[in-house]
Amino acid sequence: MPTDADIAEGFLSAWARGDIDAARALCHDDLHFIGPIEEWHSADEHLAALKGVAQVVERVDLRRTFVDGRDVMVVYDLVTDTPVGTSRIAEWKTVRDGRIAEIRAYFDSHPWRAAGFGG
Repeated sequence: MPTDADIAEGFLSAWARGDIDAARALCHDDLHFIGPIEEWHSADEHLAALKGVAQVVERVDLRRTFVDGRDVMVVYDLVTDTPVGTSRIAEWKTVRDGRIAEIRAYFDSHPWRAAGFGG
């Protein structure tokens, strides 16, 4: 049985390598995502947005994972092949019944907006 940390890290690994279906399988349908650029109220909306980001990812360097009850904080460097370069990102994920129910992302959105990502 995977731990909550396994689920949170597995989601990150799946979407970063472009396996959107594997990432989707780790999410509740009504996943709520909120970040500095966008907010989504379903897993399908969020994963559709991540599809575009996954196309520019060179790799993800996992830095730390912290677990507190059902909450998992994953801190990583997202290395891209864009002018954005590398972004340090922290994602606070809430896992419920073996799937991710909520993601709150924290990162400097300025380089991403300048590169044309987000609304």
